[in-house]
Amino acid sequence: MSAAYASRFQHQFPRLGNRYRKKSSPTDKYNCIAWAMGEYHRPWWPGSVPEGYWPADLPPEETIENFVAAFERIGYELCVGSHHEWRFQKIVIYADSQGIPTHAARLSLCGTWISKLGQNVDISHRSHDLLDGPLYGTVVRVMKRPWTLRRIVSACFVRLRTWSSITACFPIKGG
Repeated sequence: MSAAYASRFQHQFPRLGNRYRKKSSPTDKYNCIAWAMGEYHRPWWPGSVPEGYWPADLPPEETIENFVAAFERIGYELCVGSHHEWRFQKIVIYADSQGIPTHAARLSLCGTWISKLGQNVDISHRSHDLLDGPLYGTVVRVMKRPWTLRRIVSACFVRLRTWSSITACFPIKGG
């Protein structure tokens, strides 16, 4: 029997199976966009709830271009290829069949994808396409920015503050 947090994973993420590792407890303190941005204290979403955040000078619209613009504000640029490159931190943006953004995932320094699943848990997974499916759609944009010492330290700090176990660089079972 699967854990309560994963009870809908089979339907929501048909390709995921058991090829992931739980990294945090469920929380609504942050969401997938905030996590990909490197934050864990507030959710990011256009037109979001009062506790949420979206840059004031960006429109409160759920468009791919708007999400790209938000990530560009913190140094990301569009790129080709979601493969691991030691010098670059990468994110992917997912959208549904209507082109509405649904999710973002971040590639760790070790080359493992990390996702915050809504108000549910954070997970690590080997490939971003394991989350393709009815809930998130598919990856529509890939972006990258250079790793800096500050970004590496920040990523480690966020990992320590949010994850229930420190295993981001260990192999994932079934992957």
